[in-house]
Amino acid sequence: KYAQNGQLFARFRLTETLSEDTLAGRLVMTKVNSVLLLPLGREGFSSHPPSGVKERVYEAVIEEKTKDYIFLRICKDCCEELGLLPDREMQVELQFQLNRQPLCE
Repeated sequence: KYAQNGQLFARFRLTETLSEDTLAGRLVMTKVNSVLLLPLGREGFSSHPPSGVKERVYEAVIEEKTKDYIFLRICKDCCEELGLLPDREMQVELQFQLNRQPLCE
């Protein structure tokens, strides 16, 4: 796969191993297709921005999942706004987004 039109791929190391043998692992492996991404430590902010400054989160599509890593496709807008470059590290917080569409059918 190739990143196109200003997009980048990201590798996120999981703090716990994913396994379909656990309820949480099975849920992430089968029902999660995207994440919300919150950059941490930008512009001198510690964990929370100063009063009056809004945090911005970005949605990223999950391209692949392994037991130790999640591979994300980061959109062009996110890359530009955060000044992301290839082969760089960044601290982020992720929130898995459950695909609820099968529950509605």
